[in-house]
Amino acid sequence: NYYSFDTTAYAVGAGAYTLSVSYYGSSPSSPVPFAFTASEIPSSSALSAGDSATVNWTQGVPDQQLSLDLQAGESIWLASSPPLSYGQAINYQVFDPNGNQVTSGQIGDGHWRDYGNSPGIALAASQTGTYTVQLFAMQYDQGMTGATTLTLSDTQRISSTYNLGDAISGSLNQVGDQATYQFTLSDPTSVWFNITGGAYQASLVRTDQQATVFASGSNATSLNWPGLYSLAAGTYELRIVPTTVAPGTYKIDSSTAAALPPLTFGTTQIVSVPQDQMATVWGISGIAGQQLLISPTHVSGSYFPSWTLYGPSGQTVASGVAWGWGDNSLKVTLPQDGVY
Repeated sequence: NYYSFDTTAYAVGAGAYTLSVSYYGSSPSSPVPFAFTASEIPSSSALSAGDSATVNWTQGVPDQQLSLDLQAGESIWLASSPPLSYGQAINYQVFDPNGNQVTSGQIGDGHWRDYGNSPGIALAASQTGTYTVQLFAMQYDQGMTGATTLTLSDTQRISSTYNLGDAISGSLNQVGDQATYQFTLSDPTSVWFNITGGAYQASLVRTDQQATVFASGSNATSLNWPGLYSLAAGTYELRIVPTTVAPGTYKIDSSTAAALPPLTFGTTQIVSVPQDQMATVWGISGIAGQQLLISPTHVSGSYFPSWTLYGPSGQTVASGVAWGWGDNSLKVTLPQDGVY
């Protein structure tokens, strides 16, 4: 009873149970009476994609647990409609037709977004049958009283192979959607990724090593910023998921470091950079101790482009901004041999 709720809900399997009651604090000098009531939370009629159910809450306890009729391989999104108000959250557990818990977490927004939760429940059914969703609602740190309408919808799944160097684009519709792209590296390779567009989160996972999320390079586990990533030989999956409803279009650009167009010393490159996007990238073959003078000049436009020099291992070596005034040049000493 972490939040000191007067009422709470438990998910229990079949069997006999004992309720143990203890006095909180020092032992009382005389017996202290207590009382409790227990009631079973009924299941709703089975919901299918497109159906909605209104859950009424009394101090956080729902008047029903939801039943979902799903087909094996079906991917669904269950979310509040309209979205939860600021400070509201719903804790959930989902059980498959055999009674095994398949996922759990918290639906929330605003105040609760800092805890890493989602505005809904995304689930891919592994078998055909009725899934059960058990719920408990909170308003900040108290049990919530009121009503919430939850709507079940099918989600979009896109999956295809990807060739490094290809520029592709796509779009998804809602938070539970996902696009995945698979590629294989036969040798250790430095790869440039530039993923831009609407409200999306990108991640890279090694599928030949269970649950291994790529977590090195210029931006850790997130590929939402352009960068050079040092990848071991293996099989990878690039995953794109929306962070909001109607997220717009995403675009994926990539290249191996060896295939990047070379930047010739002493040659001026003129490029137009769209806002919030890296328009182009060059490769520079360097050796340890070599000194470079990088001199960016802002030619025109309302925004001042920034630049970054990445090392052979994906690390950031130097960066700067092409302001519209003064000398923006920067001298850089290369720390190792390789392609920058």
